[in-house]
Amino acid sequence: AEPKDLFGGTPSDNARIAFNVLEGEQGPKSDIILLNAAAGLVVAGIAEDLVDGIERSRASILSGAAKKCLSQLVSLSKELGKDE
Repeated sequence: AEPKDLFGGTPSDNARIAFNVLEGEQGPKSDIILLNAAAGLVVAGIAEDLVDGIERSRASILSGAAKKCLSQLVSLSKELGKDE
């Protein structure tokens, strides 16, 4: 992949990219998202190594669990923002 293939954009652009990946879009950006998620799982002690973390992350995306979790986080964030 070329570096330009990995660039994000505005917060709205990045949110769209994340949701597209969670809906199954493949490409350089999804590869980076999987790698970052895998690293987080390793650091948290959930995955043994990056390969295990990538497999777990991919399974979470394919099952819809990752998208559901992000949607819940967005809803909670909006709800908490109403109190301000």
